[in-house]
Amino acid sequence: MTLELVCWAISVAIYIGFSIVFAIIKFGVPPSVSSLYRKLDKIGWPPWLYSLAMMYSAMFLAVAGGTNTMGWAAMFLVVTGIAGDTSQGKVTEWLHIVGAWGCMALGLLALWVDYGYWILSIFGLALILAIWIPRLKNKTYWIENAAYFVVAFGILNHLIYLDIFHGWLV
Repeated sequence: MTLELVCWAISVAIYIGFSIVFAIIKFGVPPSVSSLYRKLDKIGWPPWLYSLAMMYSAMFLAVAGGTNTMGWAAMFLVVTGIAGDTSQGKVTEWLHIVGAWGCMALGLLALWVDYGYWILSIFGLALILAIWIPRLKNKTYWIENAAYFVVAFGILNHLIYLDIFHGWLV
């Protein structure tokens, strides 16, 4: 369990460090996490830093999650990271979008199916819809972050055996 907690902490540190702290300090709230790919290039930084951040965050979260479904969710995030430059064409854009939605959907599904945290899955879906339906500025960014943190919280809960959402709610 110690390895999984360390992997969880590394994943969250990478994600928060890159997608929130770095992004907001350097650029303000971006339209989406993936928009950082192009923004990095504009300031002279290698855009593949976005790809690395998504891939490493995903791989460490997959180890922490410890299930096949979480592994597949992480691999969809890797696809999103690899297909970071959506301006390269329709195929890259399609792969990026499928990767992002696949990661979010499988992450929430894993909370329900693998851990039995159905209420957390429903909460995550409701939160995504609450952000998506109104015309919020930068809603893609907030949806991506909401999905990541709901899944990360579910994994942490599972790892440290809080069982807040298990037992009486299953």
